[in-house]
Formats: sequence, C-alpha cells, structure tokens
Amino acid sequence: MIHLESLVCYACQTNQNERNLFDDKDRRAIVGTCGHSICFTCSISDENRNCPICSKPNAFIHRTVNYEAMAQMEYYRTNMFATFRKWWETLELEYAPTVLRWGT
Repeated sequence: MIHLESLVCYACQTNQNERNLFDDKDRRAIVGTCGHSICFTCSISDENRNCPICSKPNAFIHRTVNYEAMAQMEYYRTNMFATFRKWWETLELEYAPTVLRWGT
C-alpha cells in the first residue's frame, strides 16, 4: 500500500512550510546517503544540505534519483481512485452498522 508521506518532500515542508509532492520534473525525488528523499529543487538550493528527517550532513551531494519513489508516484497517479476505493471499502466493513432484528 502506498503511504502518501513517502511522496512528499520534507525539505520543502521545512523551508517553505508547505508540502510538495514529488513529480517527474523539478520535484523529482532525490535519495540521500541516509535513505531519505527530498525533491531535486531542494537538493540544488543548498549543496551541503543535511537530511531534514535524520539530520545526516551532506546527505544529498550525489543527487541520485530515487526511482522507487518515482515509481510509487506514478502508481499513485494511475491508480488513485482504485486505491481510495479499497481504502473506503475497508472502512465500510470496519464501521458497517449492525442490523438488529426484533422478535425473530
């Protein structure tokens, strides 16, 4: 299952107090030496950027594209409604009203 927080740049959230989803242009996911990801825009804004999650110094100096995060983003884009439908069906089953039968 896709976790939406894995598709968000935490450096954008830290710097501009907003959350940006990864995309296949300026916000490509760049994986750090620590395993966390930020977007390409944030990686080039500060060449000596520490990881916003674990604070590892210079974590994004190699600017390696995180192809797994990009694949998850594409899956989310193409299967968004099916994903939400499955989630909704799970909620309906979990919180389905109980039918009471009187006098049977």
